[in-house]
Amino acid sequence: MRHLNFRLHYWPILTTVWVIITYITSYALAVTKKDVSAMFPYISDTGAKPVESCIFGQMLNMGAMFMFICMFIRHKYIEMIFKNEKNYSPKILLINKWSFLFGLLGCFGMTIVANFQETANLTTHFFGASLTFLIGSVHFILQTFISWKTNISTFTKYMRLFISSIVLPLFITTLTSANLSMRKFHGKDKLTWGKNDGGYELHLVSTFTEWIMAISLNLYVLTYTNEFKNVKYDGVGFSARTRKRSINI
Repeated sequence: MRHLNFRLHYWPILTTVWVIITYITSYALAVTKKDVSAMFPYISDTGAKPVESCIFGQMLNMGAMFMFICMFIRHKYIEMIFKNEKNYSPKILLINKWSFLFGLLGCFGMTIVANFQETANLTTHFFGASLTFLIGSVHFILQTFISWKTNISTFTKYMRLFISSIVLPLFITTLTSANLSMRKFHGKDKLTWGKNDGGYELHLVSTFTEWIMAISLNLYVLTYTNEFKNVKYDGVGFSARTRKRSINI
């Protein structure tokens, strides 16, 4: 059987760059078309109207797939290194499984955000965003705990600790300031929220913290790069039966 070797440490880099480019692309298009205010709209606002909604949706769906691949590799990597230890703790493997489940739900949330624009179905869109940021952040918190049981650099450990410790406060700040700003809003279009529409400062706090939260989670994935250099994917094998003989590919 022939093996196809892929450099798995490229996946975190690809994922981080791809998702950030997704944000920048939809933002640039939305601002150029004047569909949103240039001063820190919500990320979802930049993908609320066509044609940017189409591009945002397609790119974010692919980003969710890339993110899932990273989380799957991470799950298998942790599983392998702890199973190879003589006195490994089964609790770590259990935490790793739960972490992967939360990560999977977070990726699923990304696809909901991509496919259900806030202007089309706000409730479903908010549900997807909650899965992405709230449930997805649990994945990173658990992985941070696991990281302290592994032999990685101290810098990486503290970087992950820092990111995982700010995500939930940022999420709460985003929701709270969004709720307060909405109570004061008296403008016509929330996508082009201006200084004279009421609650503008609180709106900026909400959008600013959302951007920080989203970028931080992507930077967390980027920290997987060095560890993934220790993982090798040998490809998928296929076998087929013919009338004369079996063929392995």
